[in-house]
Amino acid sequence: MTLSHESGHQMGLHHNGNPDREYEHGHGDWGPIMGGPFGKSHVQWSKREYPGANNKDEDDLAIIRDAIGEISDEAEDNPGSAMKLSLPVIEQRGVLRPEGLGKDIDVYSFDLPASATVNIRIGPPLGILGEKMGTSLSLKAQLISASGALITSLAPSSPPLSNILQETLPLASGHYDLVLEPLSYDPDWNTGFGEYGNGGYYSFTIEKQRGPDLVATSKTTARQLISAGQDIKLVSTVANLGDAEAAGTTLRYFIAESPNVTQNNPEAPETQQVASLAPAASVEVTQSLSVSQNLSNGHHWIASCVDRCPANHKQATTAPKA
Repeated sequence: MTLSHESGHQMGLHHNGNPDREYEHGHGDWGPIMGGPFGKSHVQWSKREYPGANNKDEDDLAIIRDAIGEISDEAEDNPGSAMKLSLPVIEQRGVLRPEGLGKDIDVYSFDLPASATVNIRIGPPLGILGEKMGTSLSLKAQLISASGALITSLAPSSPPLSNILQETLPLASGHYDLVLEPLSYDPDWNTGFGEYGNGGYYSFTIEKQRGPDLVATSKTTARQLISAGQDIKLVSTVANLGDAEAAGTTLRYFIAESPNVTQNNPEAPETQQVASLAPAASVEVTQSLSVSQNLSNGHHWIASCVDRCPANHKQATTAPKA
């Protein structure tokens, strides 16, 4: 906000104030950039529409455009000329012009050749980053099918971190349009703001869900001298690296005479049940394994292995433990 304020002076803008003070602080969650809107969720360029404004003949956006010009529109305003997307799209950014530069709508489209579960996240970049204040955009978003049916939508809200659409959607094969536009969550100038300065950056991610992806790793220890009948303690971590919940599974243990432990090697009788894991979750599992009387003398390796994930059949073995 401060950088924008000082840049405004460089382009010829004066302070936004009122009869009582030079710097207008704003009201509710809104404040003008050329005032002193510290701590406000939304700070925007202004043409002095707020109650009690001074310098009513100063139009911030017109002065800025005369000074530095205007960027081109990266996406058209209607589905017929929408910008085509190829999934996955990760953190793609665009800009919605505020009404002070002409009403802007950005429309994107994508096609699904087959039904899929899709992760979607849309919002102002500051909100996606967890910021509560400082954005200039109050965003409305709609995902629409080829038949015109509304699949999901984002209503404008404040602060920025609440103005985010984040969903996992089962979508049928077909064509979809994503329609983005600036829209104030409260157009009353006594409590909110109009559309004049409402615009700015948005960010969106659209990708097919990968499903659960369980991986087991174990802590490697120094070589130990073990006799038959003794126990060995193995500490393993099971983690879900996927983007969907992994169902409960079984952790198994395999013993080999080389570091290349596989499921074709003898399996220990001990197992551990691992509960379901959310995406990015992990759990540490400690297991005591009894050394078999039938195990031959020599150097052996033990590794843990998690059963296959039902949704995507991925499996991983650990690094060896001496």
